[in-house]
Amino acid sequence: MKRFSKLLLSIVFIFSVFPVYAQQSQIVFTIQEYDFGTFKESDGIQTNSFEFINKGSVPLV
Repeated sequence: MKRFSKLLLSIVFIFSVFPVYAQQSQIVFTIQEYDFGTFKESDGIQTNSFEFINKGSVPLV
């Protein structure tokens, strides 16, 4: 009986962990880097926006 209880508990634990991994968000950036080129400090702040896609099944936040 003890052996059966341990086996049952192990099976329940394993199957309770799988849904957590299946419902993860996955962020994928369309580009990995951006070359700002050469600019002077007097040109001001240089900015760029990186686009990303959520390929997961749940929201990122």
